[in-house]
Amino acid sequence: MSDTVEFRLPQLADSVTSVKLSVWLKREGDRVQAGEPLVEVETDKSTMEVEAGRDGYLAATLAGAGEEVC
Repeated sequence: MSDTVEFRLPQLADSVTSVKLSVWLKREGDRVQAGEPLVEVETDKSTMEVEAGRDGYLAATLAGAGEEVC
């Protein structure tokens, strides 16, 4: 039995209310390890990589590159 864990963007700063998803660094079905860069996001001031919180597989992406997410 596998556990599904929903990946959510961490709070980046108090003033950041949404970010634009630049690019997924992994594709659906890829294995990921905790601490490994998973996605690149842009705020109005910077671009940063967000890391996977735990080991597993990327089952699905619910937002695509170029989309603004909260």
